[in-house]
Amino acid sequence: MPRARLQARQTAGSELPTVTYQQPSTTLALSTTFTPAASCYSNKLTMLPPPYYYIWANEPVPFAGTTVTNCYPPEFLASYTSVESNTFGSSIVPVMSPLACPANFCTKQVGDDNYIVCCPSGYDFQPPATPRIRDRPAYGGTCISKFTQSQSVTVLKYDINGETNIEPWTAPGTQDHAYAHPIDGFAATFPKIGCPAPPSSSFEILSASPSTNATTSSLSSASSAVANASGSSNTSSKVSPGTIAGAVVGSILGLAAIIGLIFFLLRRRKHHRSESAQRMHQVEDDFGVHRVEKDSNLLAAEMASVRSDKYGHNADGQVYEMNAQPVHEMPGAPLPYQK
Repeated sequence: MPRARLQARQTAGSELPTVTYQQPSTTLALSTTFTPAASCYSNKLTMLPPPYYYIWANEPVPFAGTTVTNCYPPEFLASYTSVESNTFGSSIVPVMSPLACPANFCTKQVGDDNYIVCCPSGYDFQPPATPRIRDRPAYGGTCISKFTQSQSVTVLKYDINGETNIEPWTAPGTQDHAYAHPIDGFAATFPKIGCPAPPSSSFEILSASPSTNATTSSLSSASSAVANASGSSNTSSKVSPGTIAGAVVGSILGLAAIIGLIFFLLRRRKHHRSESAQRMHQVEDDFGVHRVEKDSNLLAAEMASVRSDKYGHNADGQVYEMNAQPVHEMPGAPLPYQK
């Protein structure tokens, strides 16, 4: 493949002949933050057809009759016009007012009346050599990202017939760049230079090593750190279904244990009351036996007192009859004497 000559379609030092195009006179509103497709964050590089081989990031019109719409706001593309690559000011877009930079863009330049310029994250802004519109001093400029020497990237290459092929490309020097389209307009509030919100992933150039093994080279170490932090935050904020199921099962088991403990305590208390009642009944029976024994002793004492009235006791304890009447012999014939 011949060496690709990289130069911006809008460069400060361009000496190419200019062609007069009617500049846009309409104003479009982009008041909400546009969020592009996830694939746009990977900084898809497109190599335009020969003879210039320009490399652009997320080029909306890479070939005549072809429009890629998922990386730029519809309001921007509604009036976007692509012109010949060898002309100064090769894209024509209306001014945005109010303007909110897309989610993967950062504010790179501010001016009077809240004028701002938005470039993709990881790209710097290169203003035009000569402003075309007085109220839009950045119009005609370009967003650029420098390649390092011998850096290898993967590009989607277009040929003169509009056919595409994915190929590796190696930067021959440090003066080669990738380009992207800026979006300019007027912010609704006082603007500040910088990114309005951290990008959800780093804006990277996909590169290939000399051994054709695919690797990834980040254009910005800061954007990579932000991406890592964002990924960690997203991971920690999610709760897995397994964790939820475990919590539910644990709650059910805990409730069952509490119910079982209450049932055991009630059963034990009931059993304790039953034993107490049985002991009280036994005590009452013992009291009845004592009363019977007491009554028996009383009866024996009474019988003894009656006996003592009728019988007396000598000192030896022998019983003798008291108040006895004398015994009289009945008259009768004498008993015969027998020898």
